[in-house]
Amino acid sequence: MSSKPLRLPPDAYEDLERIASNPTSLRELSNNLDLLRTAPTVGAAVKRLAAACSADEGELEVTLPALMALSSLRRNVEKEVRDYLDLLDSSLEAGATGEWKQRNLSNWRSCRPSLEVILDSGSALSLFEKANRLGYSHARTLFRTEIITDLRPVFDATASKIERMSASFMLSIEYSDGGRVQSLDMALDLKDIARLHEQCARAKTKAASIKAALQGQPWITTIVGDDEEGA
Repeated sequence: MSSKPLRLPPDAYEDLERIASNPTSLRELSNNLDLLRTAPTVGAAVKRLAAACSADEGELEVTLPALMALSSLRRNVEKEVRDYLDLLDSSLEAGATGEWKQRNLSNWRSCRPSLEVILDSGSALSLFEKANRLGYSHARTLFRTEIITDLRPVFDATASKIERMSASFMLSIEYSDGGRVQSLDMALDLKDIARLHEQCARAKTKAASIKAALQGQPWITTIVGDDEEGA
C-alpha cells in the first residue's frame, strides 16, 4: 500500500533545493562516503570531503547537514531508501510550489542514483548521522558558557568615597531544554572556579584515556565535540 505524501515544512524544501543544486558534487560525495567513517564531527567531515571533492567547504557546510536531516527522516518514516525516495518524489509533486518544481525538480530527479547510495541504511552517512545524533541526544544540551567578573563597591556613610570593593564571579550558561534556548546565571567564588578547572581538566584526561583504551577495537570511538580522528 502506498504511503500518503509527507507534509514537508518550508525549511525542508530549502534543504532539498541545496541538495539538488549540484548533482555532480553529490555524485562525488557519494563516491567518497567512506571518509565519514572515522570523522568525529560535522566540521571535520566537511574538511575531509572538501579535500576529496570539487565542492568547497562553504557548500558542504549546508549540504552535509541537509543530507543528515534526510537520513534522519528516512529512519523516522521507516522506509527502505528506494521507497523513501519515491515518497519524497510524491511529496514534492503534491506540496512543492510550481516555481520550486520548475527550478529544482529536474536536478532533484538526476540526483536519485547518488541519493540511493548516500541515504542507504548501511551507508557511512547514515552511521555518521546516527552517531552524531546520539552524541547530543539529551534533554538539555549546553550552548555557551561565560564567567563574568562582578565588582561591587562599598561606600562611606556619605556615599562620596569608595571604602572597599567586593569582587565576585558569575557563571552564565545558555542551553537547549526540549528545543528551547534557556539561560541560567550562578554566583561563583574563587574556590568554585578552582573546582570547575579541576573537573574540566579531569574530564579531558578521561577523554584521552577512553580513546587510548579503546584503540584498536573493531569499532570507531569518537569523543563528542573532538575534531581529532576517532580511535
